[in-house]
Amino acid sequence: MKNKVDTREKFREFDMINYRTNRPILIFCIILVGALMLFSFLKQPAYASEGGSSSYTPGTYGDFSMNYAAPGLYFRENIVYYTGKLDDIPLLPTINGNAKQTTWFNLLGVSYVAQKKLLGGHYFISANAAYGFSAKLDLDVPGVGHFEDETSGLADVWITPFGLMWNLGNFHITLAESFVLPAGRYNSDNLVNMGRNYTSYETDFGLTWLDEKNGNEVSFLAGYMINSKNQATDYKTGEEFHIDYAINQYFSESFAIGITGYYYQQITDDSSPSLDAINQTNSSLGLSTPDGYKSNGAGVGPAIMFGLSKDVQVIAKWIHEYDAKNRFKGDWAFLSLSIKF
Repeated sequence: MKNKVDTREKFREFDMINYRTNRPILIFCIILVGALMLFSFLKQPAYASEGGSSSYTPGTYGDFSMNYAAPGLYFRENIVYYTGKLDDIPLLPTINGNAKQTTWFNLLGVSYVAQKKLLGGHYFISANAAYGFSAKLDLDVPGVGHFEDETSGLADVWITPFGLMWNLGNFHITLAESFVLPAGRYNSDNLVNMGRNYTSYETDFGLTWLDEKNGNEVSFLAGYMINSKNQATDYKTGEEFHIDYAINQYFSESFAIGITGYYYQQITDDSSPSLDAINQTNSSLGLSTPDGYKSNGAGVGPAIMFGLSKDVQVIAKWIHEYDAKNRFKGDWAFLSLSIKF
């Protein structure tokens, strides 16, 4: 479940000595997450999704107890900062550009987990809306000039109308269907926009192994996103796959530290008349063509959680993108307040 309060109602005792029973499971989960981090090196040469980014925001899933929430109403306030660069953007035939982006935005999430069960799991719904304080883009086009643009305002809205959570001892499973609706401010003449002007559809599956006795957690959540066409630009971003993961250690019910990260891979090609024109012209001139139009990326960083009370948490995360291809590469910083009512 995206942007929820991640809290346990029964986190009372921690025996940090005896790990023998669950050590094999923990080792397996750590190896699995390590393998996901290494996927970033299996890259394909291509150019990126529209704008070098996506409706998927890296880091918003990876958290503490990321696939578990006790029944109740949840509120989460996130302040997010991002800065990154993207080089060799195909703008026109034979002309590429280099861009730098800096963004501040507020992401507000509200979720409800029902007490009653469906198919053995707790039903949940959630909605997430973002407001951009500032989104700035600097674009350098060699031989042409330097261009700047800045905007603010409402961004697109993420809605999860259907989700289920199963709690099976130390294991917690999430399955959800979500939509990203084009509610954000958008103008095709701008260099940077708060919205993307198309609808995205996402299916998510997540698994958490959480040993309350010893305070160990290994979690991941995988999502597959299908995008509709941006009618203003006649551009269709390809289908996308991403995994967010976390390895956490709880020292008490009010304090935990961890490592969080993500891996992202675009599965199918982008398509648009402008990209076709670039390929055709470059090919006729004997120049390289951005065949494939796929992007990928990966990032990792530290996370920390403080519990101000049983139902109130403060979470801070930093994710450094150590690998990116045809996609903005930089750093994400999150400061979040989570409340359960």
